[in-house]
Amino acid sequence: MVKRTRRSVPETLTLEQVIYILEKVDFEEAVLVGGQAVLLYAQTYKLGNNIELGVSGDIDLIAKATVASKLAALIKNSQLTIATLDSNTFNTAVLAVDLNDQLFLQVDFLSAIAGLDTHKVESRTEKIRIGDDFKCRVINPLDLLTSKLHNLANIPSKRDEQGRNQAKLSIDIAHHYLKSIVAHSEVLGLKAVEAHFSNCCTEAYVVADVEYGLDAFALIEKLGIVHESFNSERFPQMHAFYLKQKSKRIALLKRREALANRQQKPA
Repeated sequence: MVKRTRRSVPETLTLEQVIYILEKVDFEEAVLVGGQAVLLYAQTYKLGNNIELGVSGDIDLIAKATVASKLAALIKNSQLTIATLDSNTFNTAVLAVDLNDQLFLQVDFLSAIAGLDTHKVESRTEKIRIGDDFKCRVINPLDLLTSKLHNLANIPSKRDEQGRNQAKLSIDIAHHYLKSIVAHSEVLGLKAVEAHFSNCCTEAYVVADVEYGLDAFALIEKLGIVHESFNSERFPQMHAFYLKQKSKRIALLKRREALANRQQKPA
C-alpha cells in the first residue's frame, strides 16, 4: 500500500524506535501483534540476548483506520495510506514514518490475523508495562504462538530465518506464560494447558513440529504440574493423541514423496 522509493524498512527496529510509536497509540482501540509482540514478551520473560533475531522492521496492530489517523496526527514526517474496498488486504491502513533519508518505519493496521478469530484475540489480550507508566495491550501469548505457527505452515514468505526464529521464540514465550498461570492457580493452569493442547492438535502445530522441528506440545511436560490425575491419566492421553496426529502427518509426507518420485520416473 505504501509506495517505496530508494528508502527501505529496516530489518529490525530498536526498542526505543518501537516505544516512540507505541506510546502514542490509543491502546483502548488497538492490540499489538506480530514481531514486536514477540519482542516485548521476550523482554518481559528475559529470554536472552538474541531476541532481535526474531523481531521485524515494522509494527503490526489490530486497529481501525481511525486509530491510524489519530497516530498520524501525533507523528511528524509520516505518511498515512487508508485502505479502500478494492485493496484486497487485511490492512485498514499503513503509516510510514521517516527515520532518515534511507529508512522508514512502517506501521500496519490490521482488521484480522490469518489463522485467528479477531474478536477472541481482542477479548483475551495481556498488558505489558514499558518504562515507568506506559502499558501496551498485546496479543495473548497462546494466540501469538498460533499466529506464528500458522504463518510458518501456510505462508511461504514467513519461512525465512526471521519467521522461524519468531516461531521458536513464541514457543518459549508460551512456556513462560503457561508456567506463570500454573504457579498462580492450579485450576486456571490446567484450563490453560487444555487450551494449548487443543491448539497443538491443529495442522499448523503438527506441521511446525514434523517439518520444522518446533515442538510446542513438549512444553506441557516442562511446566512442573503436580496434579496427580493430570500426570497419571490426562497427560498420557494427550501425549498419545498428539503422537497419532504426528504419525498421520509423517505418513502423509511419505505418500507425497512416493507420488513425486513415481511422477519423476521416465515412462
